[in-house]
Order: sequence, then C-alpha cells, then structure tokens
Amino acid sequence: LTDNSWQLGGAFYQKISGICSCIGRANLESYIFPLILQSLFDREEFVIHCALYCLSTLVKMNLLAKKLMIKTIQEVLNFVCHPNPWLRNQAIDVLTSVAANFSKIENLSIMRPLLKPYHI
Repeated sequence: LTDNSWQLGGAFYQKISGICSCIGRANLESYIFPLILQSLFDREEFVIHCALYCLSTLVKMNLLAKKLMIKTIQEVLNFVCHPNPWLRNQAIDVLTSVAANFSKIENLSIMRPLLKPYHI
C-alpha cells in the first residue's frame, strides 16, 4: 500500500472488508483499521473513496467497536464539506451507518455534538 499505484490501493480497500469478517475484531482493530484511517489522507481521491466505502461496509457489518466508530466519525466528518461529490456522499453513508448502529441516546450525546459545527 506504500506503492504509488492508486489502482492497488483502491482494489485493496474494495476487497478487504469481506476478509475482515474472517480475521476477527482484534486483528481488524490492530492492523486493518489504522491502514484505512491512514488512506483517508491519500493524494488520490479514488483511494479515499474506496477507504470510505470500506469503513461504511465494516460499520454495516458491525465489525467495529463503539470507540472505533467514534474515531471513524471524527476522521470522516471533514469529508462532508469536500468538493468531490463521491467523497461527500460516501462520508455521509459512513455517518448514517454509524448512526444506525448507535442507540438514540448515543446519537444525541456522541454524534450530535460532533456534527453541530457542520450544521448537519
């Protein structure tokens, strides 16, 4: 993933979410999740889009612990204002996936204060 090939990075994040269900939550939290967060700062928007899609899929599969979902919200929020509509829409998909996994109280006490500066 340190290669300059954006196709390799995109393909990795498109396929890794299916593998994560087999490797377990501990390995996901230790190895894969930090890679995904790192790729959110890639210079290629395609890789960022694929990483956001991967995060959304992992949240929908309920593979991330609550503390990682909070970290995900914090990292993804800046993409809500991104000029690229693919990244913006994918970020909103990640946020709605997290909101669906949270209880009503968690949405009001955790997500709402984080979303308030963005007027969402």
